Amino acid sequence: EQAAHQAWQGREEARLLAAVCTPAEVPGLAERISVADNLESARRCEASQAAQRATEEAAARERLPDQAGMDRLRSAYALRRELAAELEQQEQDLALAQAAEAEAAAGLSSAEDVLAGARAAVDEAGRAHAAVLLAGSLVAGEDCPVCLQPVVSLPHHDEPPGLAALRAAAEAAAKAHKRAGTEQAAAARTAAGALATVKSTTERLERGAAFLDGAPAEPEVTAALVAIAE
Repeated sequence: EQAAHQAWQGREEARLLAAVCTPAEVPGLAERISVADNLESARRCEASQAAQRATEEAAARERLPDQAGMDRLRSAYALRRELAAELEQQEQDLALAQAAEAEAAAGLSSAEDVLAGARAAVDEAGRAHAAVLLAGSLVAGEDCPVCLQPVVSLPHHDEPPGLAALRAAAEAAAKAHKRAGTEQAAAARTAAGALATVKSTTERLERGAAFLDGAPAEPEVTAALVAIAE
């Protein structure tokens, strides 16, 4: 009897359980809840990752060098290139100026030799014809420098042959010497100016090199400025 009762009780519970039905909307609701949970979890993950990236970017930006300092370095590198190009041209100009000065100095030396020779030729001719030249310097009524007697009348002597040409050659040599001196002085001033320019540019390059000593290389400076601008 007890066994029969237990069997009946089991059948009754099974019948009651079978009568219990899950509402039609419950399975879909559970799925939507699961999807929503997944989306929320994904959003929280993305937000966390974004916050982490922002933190890392802020830290990286704090590690970047000062922009003003990088700008000064960039300008220094640019100026160094400009000065190097200028110095190359200035050294070429200096070489040409020094060559011109040397040529002008040689021309002046040659003109000095020509002038000295022309004057020596005039002096030699003068010694050979001293009496004639002296006669040409006498003044009527004044004392003769040789006999110390008053000059009553001026003697006439033809000019020694070739003396006029020698004097003309000496005058031409003197003019050529003056021109050569002027040219040599101008060439020397030009060469001195070119040398001063080279020295000035060299000094500026040396000061720039001292400023850049120990500084990051130019590509690093450029990369840093690009990173700062981002």
